[in-house]
Amino acid sequence: MAVASDIYRILPSNGVDGEIGARAAYRDEGSLTLTANFDRGTLTGTDGVVDFDGTISGQDISGTVDVDYYSSRYTFYRDETLTAEMQGEIGSTGVIGEFKGTDGEQVSVAGGFTGTAN
Repeated sequence: MAVASDIYRILPSNGVDGEIGARAAYRDEGSLTLTANFDRGTLTGTDGVVDFDGTISGQDISGTVDVDYYSSRYTFYRDETLTAEMQGEIGSTGVIGEFKGTDGEQVSVAGGFTGTAN
């Protein structure tokens, strides 16, 4: 099992001009620990804002990242979650990847992560 400390960036968009991050409701960055279990082929980690649920196949990683965000889409504010597709690569020294997704209406999210093995 390998553990990596990672930095991620989240750039949501309200979809007004179609560019991710252009009219962002917020930008976020942080660090978390991703746990790679090569025997089971899993890559997981969470910090309360993002929740990584990935699979490892050789050096390729894929899966989803659930991103929590604060929405004002309705007449009241509320917490919502958007599921983004994740892809990247992993090896014995670290991990690198990206995630992106949209709700198909007005919210998009994109981010990246990188880290070194502990």
